[in-house]
Amino acid sequence: LEQEVTNLRAAIEWCAEAEPARGLRLLAGLRQFWFLRGYLSEARAWLAALLADERAHAAEAYIRAQALVTAGLLAFHQGDLEAARKHSEAALALSRATSDTRAEVDALFNLGGVAFYQNDYAAAGTRFIDCLERYRALGALPEMALALKNLGLVAKDQGQYVLAITYFSESLTLAQQLGDRRGVAQGLFNLGVVAYWQS
Repeated sequence: LEQEVTNLRAAIEWCAEAEPARGLRLLAGLRQFWFLRGYLSEARAWLAALLADERAHAAEAYIRAQALVTAGLLAFHQGDLEAARKHSEAALALSRATSDTRAEVDALFNLGGVAFYQNDYAAAGTRFIDCLERYRALGALPEMALALKNLGLVAKDQGQYVLAITYFSESLTLAQQLGDRRGVAQGLFNLGVVAYWQS
């Protein structure tokens, strides 16, 4: 995809002029690409413009919900917790109104992250446990691994090291099964951090 980023930009520009609803679909569908390749500010700007475009209101509800989830995720990773909360709550309301289970759990996951970085460990833990079970029901293994990792972080930051090891180990196992090298590296790192604090 990185080799096609110029074409992706051209496609989004065309959508912004002609079919903003399609632009939302494209931006949301490439959520992990924007994050992993560092195009957070650019993607956030496009999302803000398209979500504000009245023509994009014609987009199907699930597309708008996932676009809001994406806006929330990118804001979160830039430390803009208020925007992350605002977008994720809007996604949550829309997904619940339309019974969109996947967008609902993705929005809840974002809100768990916001709670964690605000040191509200009780709320974060509750969100992530809920998300873990929902992702399990959906068979969403990569997202299960992320939820387990985040539960490990919640436990670690509260000094619950045995519980943290359990969560991190389960997350690592899933990452290994999925061939997720980034997830494996994070899992090993997190287990190393816990071992350090236990020593």
